[in-house]
Amino acid sequence: MVRAEGVEALARVLTCTAQGNTTLTRLDLSGNHCQDKGAEHIAEMLLGNQTLRAMKLADNDIRAQGGEWMGAALQDNSALEELDLSRNSQLWGDGRCLGGGLARNARLASLGLAAVGIYRHKAEPLAELLEANRRLERLDLSMNNIGASSSHRLAAALEVNDALTALDLTFNSLGDEGAGALARAITKNRALTSLSLRDNRIGEVGALQLQTALEVFSSIRSLDLRQNRIPAKLVEGIDALVASAGVRAFALEGPSAGVGQARNAAQPGPAKGAGLPAPLGASWPRTPVGPPGAAKKQSPSGLLPEVARQPRPGGYPQDGARAAPRGPSARAAWTASPGPA
Repeated sequence: MVRAEGVEALARVLTCTAQGNTTLTRLDLSGNHCQDKGAEHIAEMLLGNQTLRAMKLADNDIRAQGGEWMGAALQDNSALEELDLSRNSQLWGDGRCLGGGLARNARLASLGLAAVGIYRHKAEPLAELLEANRRLERLDLSMNNIGASSSHRLAAALEVNDALTALDLTFNSLGDEGAGALARAITKNRALTSLSLRDNRIGEVGALQLQTALEVFSSIRSLDLRQNRIPAKLVEGIDALVASAGVRAFALEGPSAGVGQARNAAQPGPAKGAGLPAPLGASWPRTPVGPPGAAKKQSPSGLLPEVARQPRPGGYPQDGARAAPRGPSARAAWTASPGPA
């Protein structure tokens, strides 16, 4: 485990070698307990290093102060193309600093913000990010408890966003209200092709609105509605629709998660390995920086870092609660899309 002290030394080396055309372009520091102090050193390094193209900082207990440091660095960094900040449960804070920095970033194409504490009342900076950023293509927002009330603001931002192609909103308490808001958004958005609404308590009303959106117009080609509360008859209707439109609907793979609400109630959280299924790139090297002996598995998702989504009592995380376990046992490999050289 590297910890903050080791991160400081590493950051100094990377800053010094930045002018020497270092060959290090991908760095995995997941599960190293960097905390805010380590995030500060990483942020300082990002201001000087222009060779790193991809970085993973998942599971590091980085909190709001560290998020502010990262936000300040990311608004000026013009090299990093892929970043995973997932499972730092208090990272987002009020979202102003981190969200503001990401909104002004002109390079990142792939971003992992799963389980970082974007609760209902903290989603405004996220919407502003989506409205302002014209580069970001892949975004993982799973396990943030964004909620139905904030889904309208998020949907409004998606209506004007013309860059995002893949969005994971798994396990966010969206319900029928949130599904309806997103249904309206996807009829106006021309860029989004992959959408995961898995395990969001979506029932017949929300599914009907999504079905109507797909009938009217939508660029969606991959839709994950598993582990919701969609009646079997409606699933059959969506099945017929997507079969004719060529949409890959994962509510319909195998025994449908919508068939029988009892089955949904028995599965409060998405299974490990959930996520948008369309592969978007090659795997990370299997010898990342981090604790030795931590076995890595290739993510079937290909979108962003695979979140180790564990069922928790009550089904949904509460504001202020730890969003997911940390450490090597909670990590999985990040399948990332390599950016341009």
